[in-house]
Amino acid sequence: MFCSIKKTALQTSEVRNHIGREVAVANRFFFIVFSDAICWIPVFVIKILSLFRVEIPGTIISWIVIFFLPVNSALNPIL
Repeated sequence: MFCSIKKTALQTSEVRNHIGREVAVANRFFFIVFSDAICWIPVFVIKILSLFRVEIPGTIISWIVIFFLPVNSALNPIL
């Protein structure tokens, strides 16, 4: 991932100082981790609820699997 980010940064625009490059890489990783967390939080919540034996309708699980998780997969290459 670092190599990919470095190549993209070199191709798009040159960052003149070392601190600027580090901030750019940190921002990209933040958005990748943030989008992963947002997409996976509903899965973790459902898992915790199921451990406490809460009845979860199958349609809710289907909506999460169909709509939330593909968003994660689609955003990662863009970010």
